[in-house]
Amino acid sequence: MLGIDRGVLKAVWTVFLFALVLFIVYKIARTLIVFTLAIFLALLLSPIVDTIGRVLPRRGARAFALAFVYLAMTGIVVAIAIAP
Repeated sequence: MLGIDRGVLKAVWTVFLFALVLFIVYKIARTLIVFTLAIFLALLLSPIVDTIGRVLPRRGARAFALAFVYLAMTGIVVAIAIAP
């Protein structure tokens, strides 16, 4: 096949795909960081939401617990930002 080895073509194709994946990750790095932080925050707050959800009445307990935890977290952050 015109002096081109199949093994060389596979290696070049692999290097090209790896470079393409690296380029895509480089271009969407900020989005990946925000997504990773959102997952980390959700996993961090999940036990608190579960605990509050068990205390509340059955219907809509998860939604109310989630709203309560996020409002409390927002209040804490605002209080820390305002404090001298």
